[in-house]
Amino acid sequence: MRTTIVLAAGLVVSLAGTPTEAALTKDAVDRGAVNKDTFKAARALSLKRDYEQALSLYDKVIQFYPKLACAYRYRGWCEFRVGKFSQALSDFTEAIELQPSAAIYSMRGSTYLQMEQNDKAIEDFTKAISLSPGGGFNYGERALAYTRMQQYENAIQDYSTALAACADDCRLWAYRGLAYDKAGVKLKAVADYQSARQLNSPYFMPSLDRIDDYTACLMLDENNGACYRNRGRAYAELGEYDLAVQDYLKALSINAGDNSAKELLALAQANIVLESHYIDQTFSVVSANVQSTKNYGAIFLQRKQYKAAIDAFTTGLANTPMDATLYCGRAQAYEKSGDLAKAQSDLQSALRLNPRDIDAWRCLADVDRQTGQSDKTIADDDQIISLAPKDKGVLLEQAQFMKKQANRSKRSMITHA
Repeated sequence: MRTTIVLAAGLVVSLAGTPTEAALTKDAVDRGAVNKDTFKAARALSLKRDYEQALSLYDKVIQFYPKLACAYRYRGWCEFRVGKFSQALSDFTEAIELQPSAAIYSMRGSTYLQMEQNDKAIEDFTKAISLSPGGGFNYGERALAYTRMQQYENAIQDYSTALAACADDCRLWAYRGLAYDKAGVKLKAVADYQSARQLNSPYFMPSLDRIDDYTACLMLDENNGACYRNRGRAYAELGEYDLAVQDYLKALSINAGDNSAKELLALAQANIVLESHYIDQTFSVVSANVQSTKNYGAIFLQRKQYKAAIDAFTTGLANTPMDATLYCGRAQAYEKSGDLAKAQSDLQSALRLNPRDIDAWRCLADVDRQTGQSDKTIADDDQIISLAPKDKGVLLEQAQFMKKQANRSKRSMITHA
Protein backbone atom coordinates (compact mmCIF):
# COMPACT_ATOMS: atom_id res chain seq x y z
CA MET A 1 0.00 0.00 0.00
CA ARG A 2 1.19 3.50 -0.71
CA THR A 3 -1.18 5.53 1.39
CA THR A 4 -1.30 6.99 4.88
CA ILE A 5 -4.25 6.52 7.22
CA VAL A 6 -4.64 8.39 10.49
CA LEU A 7 -5.77 5.75 12.99
CA ALA A 8 -5.68 7.88 16.12
CA ALA A 9 -4.64 11.32 17.24
CA GLY A 10 -0.89 11.60 16.87
CA LEU A 11 -0.50 8.07 15.50
CA VAL A 12 -0.08 7.79 11.75
CA VAL A 13 0.69 4.56 9.95
CA SER A 14 2.65 5.52 6.86
CA LEU A 15 3.27 3.00 4.12
CA ALA A 16 5.33 3.21 0.93
CA GLY A 17 4.54 6.08 -1.37
CA THR A 18 3.52 9.70 -1.05
CA PRO A 19 1.62 10.41 2.22
CA THR A 20 -1.82 11.97 1.92
CA GLU A 21 -3.92 13.63 4.62
CA ALA A 22 -6.67 11.29 5.83
CA ALA A 23 -10.15 12.63 5.15
CA LEU A 24 -12.58 13.06 8.02
CA THR A 25 -14.53 9.84 7.70
CA LYS A 26 -18.29 9.74 7.67
CA ASP A 27 -18.51 7.27 10.52
CA ALA A 28 -16.54 9.64 12.74
CA VAL A 29 -19.02 12.40 11.92
CA ASP A 30 -21.93 10.06 12.64
CA ARG A 31 -20.43 8.94 15.93
CA GLY A 32 -20.04 12.56 16.89
CA ALA A 33 -23.77 13.00 16.25
CA VAL A 34 -24.82 9.70 17.88
CA ASN A 35 -23.64 10.09 21.45
CA LYS A 36 -24.76 10.74 25.01
CA ASP A 37 -27.02 13.58 23.88
CA THR A 38 -28.79 11.23 21.46
CA PHE A 39 -29.39 8.84 24.35
CA LYS A 40 -30.77 11.61 26.54
CA ALA A 41 -33.02 12.84 23.73
CA ALA A 42 -34.43 9.33 23.43
CA ARG A 43 -35.09 9.29 27.17
CA ALA A 44 -36.88 12.63 26.96
CA LEU A 45 -39.13 11.33 24.18
CA SER A 46 -39.86 8.21 26.21
CA LEU A 47 -40.88 10.31 29.23
CA LYS A 48 -43.29 12.17 26.95
CA ARG A 49 -44.62 8.73 25.88
CA ASP A 50 -43.51 9.34 22.31
CA TYR A 51 -42.25 5.78 22.17
CA GLU A 52 -41.92 5.36 18.41
CA GLN A 53 -39.68 8.42 18.05
CA ALA A 54 -37.69 7.31 21.08
CA LEU A 55 -37.23 3.88 19.51
CA SER A 56 -35.72 5.39 16.35
CA LEU A 57 -33.08 7.17 18.44
CA TYR A 58 -32.35 4.12 20.59
CA ASP A 59 -31.84 2.14 17.37
CA LYS A 60 -29.12 4.59 16.35
CA VAL A 61 -27.45 4.53 19.75
CA ILE A 62 -27.34 0.73 19.80
CA GLN A 63 -26.07 0.63 16.21
CA PHE A 64 -22.99 2.60 17.24
CA TYR A 65 -22.72 1.38 20.84
CA PRO A 66 -23.86 -2.26 20.85
CA LYS A 67 -22.49 -2.98 24.34
CA LEU A 68 -24.50 -0.28 26.11
CA ALA A 69 -26.77 -2.15 28.53
CA CYS A 70 -28.93 0.83 29.48
CA ALA A 71 -29.79 1.48 25.82
CA TYR A 72 -31.21 -2.04 25.46
CA ARG A 73 -33.09 -1.66 28.73
CA TYR A 74 -34.75 1.60 27.74
CA ARG A 75 -35.46 0.50 24.19
CA GLY A 76 -37.08 -2.59 25.66
CA TRP A 77 -39.25 -0.38 27.86
CA CYS A 78 -40.49 1.57 24.82
CA GLU A 79 -41.15 -1.66 22.94
CA PHE A 80 -43.07 -3.01 25.92
CA ARG A 81 -45.24 0.09 26.12
CA VAL A 82 -46.25 -0.17 22.45
CA GLY A 83 -46.93 -3.92 22.65
CA LYS A 84 -43.81 -5.18 20.85
CA PHE A 85 -43.26 -7.89 23.42
CA SER A 86 -40.97 -10.19 21.42
CA GLN A 87 -38.61 -7.29 20.65
CA ALA A 88 -38.78 -6.12 24.27
CA LEU A 89 -37.95 -9.61 25.48
CA SER A 90 -34.89 -9.71 23.23
CA ASP A 91 -33.67 -6.32 24.45
CA PHE A 92 -34.18 -7.11 28.14
CA THR A 93 -32.32 -10.37 27.69
CA GLU A 94 -29.40 -8.54 26.04
CA ALA A 95 -29.39 -5.97 28.86
CA ILE A 96 -29.32 -8.76 31.47
CA GLU A 97 -26.36 -10.40 29.73
CA LEU A 98 -24.48 -7.11 29.70
CA GLN A 99 -25.45 -5.78 33.13
CA PRO A 100 -28.08 -7.65 35.19
CA SER A 101 -30.23 -5.76 37.68
CA ALA A 102 -33.46 -6.23 39.61
CA ALA A 103 -35.24 -3.65 37.44
CA ILE A 104 -34.43 -5.47 34.18
CA TYR A 105 -35.42 -8.87 35.57
CA SER A 106 -38.67 -7.30 36.75
CA MET A 107 -39.35 -5.78 33.34
CA ARG A 108 -38.58 -9.04 31.54
CA GLY A 109 -40.83 -10.85 34.00
CA SER A 110 -43.66 -8.48 33.09
CA THR A 111 -42.97 -9.19 29.42
CA TYR A 112 -43.19 -12.93 30.03
CA LEU A 113 -46.52 -12.33 31.77
CA GLN A 114 -47.84 -10.54 28.69
CA MET A 115 -46.66 -13.46 26.54
CA GLU A 116 -48.37 -15.96 28.91
CA GLN A 117 -45.07 -17.61 29.80
CA ASN A 118 -45.90 -17.70 33.49
CA ASP A 119 -43.17 -20.11 34.61
CA LYS A 120 -40.46 -17.89 33.10
CA ALA A 121 -42.13 -14.82 34.62
CA ILE A 122 -41.92 -16.46 38.05
CA GLU A 123 -38.21 -17.17 37.53
CA ASP A 124 -37.50 -13.55 36.63
CA PHE A 125 -39.53 -12.04 39.48
CA THR A 126 -37.80 -14.44 41.88
CA LYS A 127 -34.43 -13.22 40.58
CA ALA A 128 -35.55 -9.58 40.93
CA ILE A 129 -36.62 -10.26 44.52
CA SER A 130 -33.27 -11.88 45.32
CA LEU A 131 -31.45 -8.79 44.01
CA SER A 132 -33.81 -6.31 45.69
CA PRO A 133 -35.83 -8.08 48.40
CA GLY A 134 -37.45 -4.92 49.78
CA GLY A 135 -39.69 -4.25 46.80
CA GLY A 136 -43.33 -5.24 47.22
CA PHE A 137 -44.38 -5.06 43.59
CA ASN A 138 -42.26 -7.95 42.37
CA TYR A 139 -44.02 -10.12 44.94
CA GLY A 140 -47.32 -8.88 43.58
CA GLU A 141 -46.37 -9.63 39.98
CA ARG A 142 -45.07 -13.08 40.87
CA ALA A 143 -48.33 -13.67 42.72
CA LEU A 144 -50.23 -12.83 39.55
CA ALA A 145 -48.22 -15.44 37.65
CA TYR A 146 -48.91 -17.99 40.41
CA THR A 147 -52.63 -17.19 40.19
CA ARG A 148 -52.64 -17.83 36.45
CA MET A 149 -50.95 -21.16 37.08
CA GLN A 150 -53.61 -21.95 39.74
CA GLN A 151 -50.99 -22.03 42.48
CA TYR A 152 -53.24 -20.03 44.78
CA GLU A 153 -51.42 -20.73 48.05
CA ASN A 154 -48.18 -19.32 46.64
CA ALA A 155 -50.08 -16.38 45.16
CA ILE A 156 -51.77 -15.51 48.45
CA GLN A 157 -48.46 -15.71 50.30
CA ASP A 158 -46.81 -13.33 47.83
CA TYR A 159 -49.73 -10.88 47.89
CA SER A 160 -49.57 -10.86 51.69
CA THR A 161 -45.83 -10.08 51.56
CA ALA A 162 -46.49 -7.26 49.10
CA LEU A 163 -49.32 -5.84 51.23
CA ALA A 164 -47.05 -5.78 54.27
CA ALA A 165 -44.97 -3.20 52.37
CA CYS A 166 -47.85 -1.42 50.60
CA ALA A 167 -50.95 -1.68 52.80
CA ASP A 168 -52.86 1.06 50.97
CA ASP A 169 -52.45 -0.50 47.51
CA CYS A 170 -55.97 -1.14 46.24
CA ARG A 171 -54.64 -3.26 43.37
CA LEU A 172 -52.99 -5.75 45.70
CA TRP A 173 -56.10 -6.06 47.88
CA ALA A 174 -58.25 -6.71 44.83
CA TYR A 175 -55.86 -9.28 43.40
CA ARG A 176 -55.42 -11.14 46.66
CA GLY A 177 -59.20 -11.19 46.95
CA LEU A 178 -59.31 -12.77 43.49
CA ALA A 179 -56.77 -15.41 44.55
CA TYR A 180 -58.81 -16.21 47.67
CA ASP A 181 -61.94 -16.34 45.52
CA LYS A 182 -60.42 -18.82 43.07
CA ALA A 183 -59.07 -20.89 45.97
CA GLY A 184 -62.60 -21.13 47.38
CA VAL A 185 -61.90 -19.03 50.49
CA LYS A 186 -64.94 -16.81 49.99
CA LEU A 187 -65.02 -14.92 53.29
CA LYS A 188 -61.42 -13.71 52.94
CA ALA A 189 -62.07 -12.86 49.31
CA VAL A 190 -65.00 -10.64 50.29
CA ALA A 191 -62.93 -8.97 53.01
CA ASP A 192 -60.16 -8.13 50.52
CA TYR A 193 -62.64 -6.78 47.96
CA GLN A 194 -64.07 -4.52 50.66
CA SER A 195 -60.59 -3.29 51.55
CA ALA A 196 -60.01 -2.42 47.89
CA ARG A 197 -63.30 -0.47 47.75
CA GLN A 198 -62.47 1.43 50.95
CA LEU A 199 -59.36 2.69 49.15
CA ASN A 200 -61.67 4.37 46.62
CA SER A 201 -61.14 1.83 43.91
CA PRO A 202 -63.72 -0.31 42.17
CA TYR A 203 -62.91 -3.99 41.80
CA PHE A 204 -61.16 -4.67 38.52
CA MET A 205 -59.84 -7.77 36.79
CA PRO A 206 -56.07 -8.14 36.33
CA SER A 207 -54.78 -6.55 33.15
CA LEU A 208 -51.26 -8.04 33.49
CA ASP A 209 -49.84 -4.52 33.48
CA ARG A 210 -49.35 -2.86 36.85
CA ILE A 211 -48.87 0.60 35.31
CA ASP A 212 -52.10 0.34 33.33
CA ASP A 213 -53.97 -0.81 36.42
CA TYR A 214 -52.92 2.20 38.47
CA THR A 215 -53.63 4.49 35.54
CA ALA A 216 -57.14 3.05 35.21
CA CYS A 217 -57.68 3.63 38.92
CA LEU A 218 -56.53 7.26 38.60
CA MET A 219 -58.88 7.85 35.67
CA LEU A 220 -61.72 7.03 38.07
CA ASP A 221 -60.26 8.98 40.99
CA GLU A 222 -57.68 11.57 39.94
CA ASN A 223 -57.23 12.75 43.54
CA ASN A 224 -56.09 9.38 44.85
CA GLY A 225 -52.68 10.31 46.22
CA ALA A 226 -51.94 6.77 47.41
CA CYS A 227 -52.51 5.46 43.89
CA TYR A 228 -50.05 8.00 42.49
CA ARG A 229 -47.52 6.97 45.11
CA ASN A 230 -48.01 3.28 44.38
CA ARG A 231 -47.72 3.80 40.63
CA GLY A 232 -44.54 5.73 41.35
CA ARG A 233 -43.21 2.76 43.28
CA ALA A 234 -44.04 0.50 40.35
CA TYR A 235 -42.13 2.82 38.00
CA ALA A 236 -39.18 2.87 40.40
CA GLU A 237 -39.00 -0.92 40.58
CA LEU A 238 -38.89 -0.93 36.79
CA GLY A 239 -36.01 1.56 36.86
CA GLU A 240 -38.13 4.41 35.48
CA TYR A 241 -37.11 6.88 38.17
CA ASP A 242 -38.07 10.03 36.24
CA LEU A 243 -41.66 8.82 35.92
CA ALA A 244 -41.62 7.74 39.56
CA VAL A 245 -40.61 11.26 40.62
CA GLN A 246 -43.53 12.73 38.66
CA ASP A 247 -45.97 10.47 40.48
CA TYR A 248 -44.45 11.08 43.93
CA LEU A 249 -44.69 14.83 43.40
CA LYS A 250 -48.32 14.46 42.36
CA ALA A 251 -49.02 12.36 45.46
CA LEU A 252 -47.45 15.06 47.65
CA SER A 253 -49.45 17.80 45.93
CA ILE A 254 -52.58 15.90 47.02
CA ASN A 255 -51.30 15.01 50.49
CA ALA A 256 -48.30 17.03 51.61
CA GLY A 257 -48.06 14.92 54.77
CA ASP A 258 -47.42 11.66 52.92
CA ASN A 259 -44.08 10.80 54.55
CA SER A 260 -43.76 7.58 52.56
CA ALA A 261 -44.00 9.56 49.31
CA LYS A 262 -41.36 11.98 50.60
CA GLU A 263 -38.94 9.15 51.36
CA LEU A 264 -39.57 7.46 48.04
CA LEU A 265 -39.14 10.79 46.21
CA ALA A 266 -35.73 11.35 47.79
CA LEU A 267 -34.66 7.81 46.89
CA ALA A 268 -35.81 8.15 43.27
CA GLN A 269 -34.06 11.51 42.88
CA ALA A 270 -30.86 9.97 44.24
CA ASN A 271 -31.18 7.13 41.74
CA ILE A 272 -31.61 9.63 38.89
CA VAL A 273 -28.32 11.29 39.87
CA LEU A 274 -26.56 7.93 40.10
CA GLU A 275 -27.93 6.80 36.76
CA SER A 276 -26.88 10.06 35.10
CA HIS A 277 -23.32 9.54 36.38
CA TYR A 278 -23.42 5.95 35.15
CA ILE A 279 -24.51 7.02 31.66
CA ASP A 280 -21.83 9.74 31.50
CA GLN A 281 -19.18 7.28 32.66
CA THR A 282 -20.36 4.57 30.27
CA PHE A 283 -20.10 6.78 27.21
CA SER A 284 -16.71 8.06 28.37
CA VAL A 285 -15.41 4.52 28.89
CA VAL A 286 -16.70 3.36 25.49
CA SER A 287 -15.05 6.31 23.74
CA ALA A 288 -11.81 5.77 25.65
CA ASN A 289 -11.79 2.06 24.84
CA VAL A 290 -12.29 2.70 21.13
CA GLN A 291 -9.49 5.27 21.12
CA SER A 292 -7.28 2.86 23.04
CA THR A 293 -7.78 0.05 20.52
CA LYS A 294 -6.91 2.44 17.69
CA ASN A 295 -3.79 3.55 19.52
CA TYR A 296 -2.62 0.01 20.24
CA GLY A 297 -3.52 -1.16 16.74
CA ALA A 298 -1.46 1.64 15.22
CA ILE A 299 1.51 0.91 17.48
CA PHE A 300 1.42 -2.80 16.66
CA LEU A 301 1.30 -1.98 12.94
CA GLN A 302 4.34 0.25 13.26
CA ARG A 303 6.16 -2.56 15.07
CA LYS A 304 5.07 -5.06 12.40
CA GLN A 305 3.24 -7.11 15.02
CA TYR A 306 0.35 -7.80 12.69
CA LYS A 307 -1.52 -10.44 14.69
CA ALA A 308 -1.56 -8.18 17.74
CA ALA A 309 -2.77 -5.31 15.56
CA ILE A 310 -5.57 -7.48 14.15
CA ASP A 311 -6.62 -8.43 17.69
CA ALA A 312 -6.65 -4.79 18.82
CA PHE A 313 -8.76 -3.59 15.89
CA THR A 314 -11.11 -6.58 16.27
CA THR A 315 -11.66 -5.68 19.93
CA GLY A 316 -12.53 -2.15 18.90
CA LEU A 317 -15.01 -3.35 16.29
CA ALA A 318 -16.75 -5.55 18.86
CA ASN A 319 -17.64 -2.36 20.77
CA THR A 320 -18.17 -0.01 17.82
CA PRO A 321 -18.92 -1.99 14.66
CA MET A 322 -19.70 1.17 12.67
CA ASP A 323 -16.18 2.57 12.88
CA ALA A 324 -14.69 2.65 9.38
CA THR A 325 -11.25 3.63 10.68
CA LEU A 326 -10.99 0.38 12.64
CA TYR A 327 -11.84 -1.61 9.50
CA CYS A 328 -9.13 0.26 7.58
CA GLY A 329 -6.57 -0.38 10.29
CA ARG A 330 -7.36 -4.08 10.45
CA ALA A 331 -7.26 -4.27 6.65
CA GLN A 332 -3.69 -2.94 6.69
CA ALA A 333 -2.71 -5.59 9.24
CA TYR A 334 -4.34 -8.33 7.17
CA GLU A 335 -2.63 -7.07 4.00
CA LYS A 336 0.77 -6.99 5.66
CA SER A 337 0.28 -10.50 7.06
CA GLY A 338 -0.58 -11.76 3.57
CA ASP A 339 -4.34 -12.32 4.06
CA LEU A 340 -5.48 -10.25 1.08
CA ALA A 341 -9.02 -11.67 1.03
CA LYS A 342 -9.72 -10.43 4.57
CA ALA A 343 -8.05 -7.11 3.77
CA GLN A 344 -10.43 -6.70 0.82
CA SER A 345 -13.42 -7.58 2.98
CA ASP A 346 -12.52 -5.05 5.67
CA LEU A 347 -11.87 -2.27 3.17
CA GLN A 348 -15.20 -2.96 1.52
CA SER A 349 -16.87 -2.75 4.95
CA ALA A 350 -15.15 0.58 5.59
CA LEU A 351 -16.32 1.92 2.25
CA ARG A 352 -19.89 0.84 2.87
CA LEU A 353 -19.76 3.01 5.97
CA ASN A 354 -18.01 5.88 4.25
CA PRO A 355 -18.05 5.70 0.43
CA ARG A 356 -16.05 8.93 0.12
CA ASP A 357 -13.03 7.78 2.11
CA ILE A 358 -10.37 8.27 -0.59
CA ASP A 359 -7.65 6.61 1.51
CA ALA A 360 -9.72 3.44 1.84
CA TRP A 361 -10.22 3.44 -1.95
CA ARG A 362 -6.46 3.75 -2.44
CA CYS A 363 -5.84 0.84 -0.08
CA LEU A 364 -8.44 -1.28 -1.85
CA ALA A 365 -6.91 -0.48 -5.24
CA ASP A 366 -3.50 -1.64 -3.96
CA VAL A 367 -4.94 -4.89 -2.62
CA ASP A 368 -6.87 -5.53 -5.83
CA ARG A 369 -3.66 -4.97 -7.82
CA GLN A 370 -1.86 -7.54 -5.69
CA THR A 371 -4.59 -10.09 -6.33
CA GLY A 372 -4.48 -9.38 -10.07
CA GLN A 373 -8.10 -8.25 -10.29
CA SER A 374 -7.65 -5.77 -13.12
CA ASP A 375 -11.32 -4.84 -13.55
CA LYS A 376 -11.70 -4.09 -9.87
CA THR A 377 -8.43 -2.16 -9.76
CA ILE A 378 -9.50 0.05 -12.65
CA ALA A 379 -12.88 0.62 -10.99
CA ASP A 380 -11.13 1.54 -7.73
CA ASP A 381 -8.88 4.02 -9.53
CA ASP A 382 -11.91 5.53 -11.24
CA GLN A 383 -13.46 6.12 -7.82
CA ILE A 384 -10.26 7.78 -6.61
CA ILE A 385 -10.16 10.00 -9.69
CA SER A 386 -13.79 11.01 -9.17
CA LEU A 387 -12.96 12.00 -5.57
CA ALA A 388 -9.59 13.60 -6.41
CA PRO A 389 -9.61 14.54 -10.10
CA LYS A 390 -6.34 16.51 -9.77
CA ASP A 391 -4.40 13.52 -8.46
CA LYS A 392 -2.15 12.85 -11.48
CA GLY A 393 -0.37 10.08 -9.63
CA VAL A 394 -3.49 7.90 -9.80
CA LEU A 395 -3.87 8.50 -13.54
CA LEU A 396 -0.23 7.53 -14.06
CA GLU A 397 -0.54 4.40 -11.94
CA GLN A 398 -3.69 3.37 -13.75
CA ALA A 399 -2.03 3.82 -17.13
CA GLN A 400 1.03 1.85 -16.02
CA PHE A 401 -1.13 -0.94 -14.62
CA MET A 402 -3.19 -1.19 -17.79
CA LYS A 403 0.04 -1.26 -19.85
CA LYS A 404 1.42 -4.11 -17.71
CA GLN A 405 -1.83 -6.01 -18.11
CA ALA A 406 -1.68 -5.55 -21.89
CA ASN A 407 1.94 -6.80 -22.03
CA ARG A 408 0.99 -9.86 -19.98
CA SER A 409 -1.83 -10.61 -22.38
CA LYS A 410 0.52 -10.34 -25.37
CA ARG A 411 3.08 -12.68 -23.79
CA SER A 412 0.32 -15.13 -22.97
CA MET A 413 -0.88 -15.09 -26.58
CA ILE A 414 2.67 -15.65 -27.95
CA THR A 415 3.23 -18.52 -25.51
CA HIS A 416 0.06 -20.29 -26.65
CA ALA A 417 0.64 -19.62 -30.37
